[in-house]
Amino acid sequence: MNNINIALSSLIDSIQVAGTAKGRTITLKEIAERINIPEDQLQRYLEGKEQMPEDFLSNIRSAYAPKMVMFQVTEEVAVPDPEEDEVNTEESKRKSLEATIFYLKMIGETRGITITPEDIADKTGLTRDQLYRYLNQKEPIPDDLTGRLLSTYQPQIDTIELENNRNHLKSTVVWIRNHGLAVGKRITITDMAQQIGISEEELYACLNDESKVEDSWPRKLESAYKALIGDARSVEIIEDLHQIKKKPAN
Repeated sequence: MNNINIALSSLIDSIQVAGTAKGRTITLKEIAERINIPEDQLQRYLEGKEQMPEDFLSNIRSAYAPKMVMFQVTEEVAVPDPEEDEVNTEESKRKSLEATIFYLKMIGETRGITITPEDIADKTGLTRDQLYRYLNQKEPIPDDLTGRLLSTYQPQIDTIELENNRNHLKSTVVWIRNHGLAVGKRITITDMAQQIGISEEELYACLNDESKVEDSWPRKLESAYKALIGDARSVEIIEDLHQIKKKPAN
């Protein structure tokens, strides 16, 4: 494995561990589907059998950034000894703080902004030295620190989540429309809106960035048209988003 494959493996581990922490099992297949590639292609990237695109890691980060705090997994986590509860609690808080800082930096990168530890410390009323003392376990970490950090940056997090939900919906609509065209079936915006459970007007508004998008909508579409798409992960794009999102003339 070269460095880029190791980075991909670590990122996927991070996503899966963070999913487990939230009571979800995130499979390799789900990750592949979320970024619209076949599972076996993702596996080839992991094994170094195929070169991945330059923006591949950032695409995965963008797909999962608003949903979970991701952290690097460097070793297996042992079952804690009850006698070490206090130590493990501090270590858990430290890892959570590290993960939150990593997450906020990633949010900043997505917005083209550099978020430094100094910025993060300042927004929560800390000094940089105090933040580093927490990270280096020189001082007990307040129980509410991670929550305060996330609350401080919540507007940026909400913006990223909205953009990612919109982009996921757009790519899914294009995907389904063109799979339909490939087999001689025209799947309309009305058809897809009905599968989601919203009006045609609302779906058009979402595609034109005029309305919020629920993160479950792309999954509803993928599930509704699973029989049509099957395991195919590529299709000729005959109609792009610009063509699809234009309302037909009355």
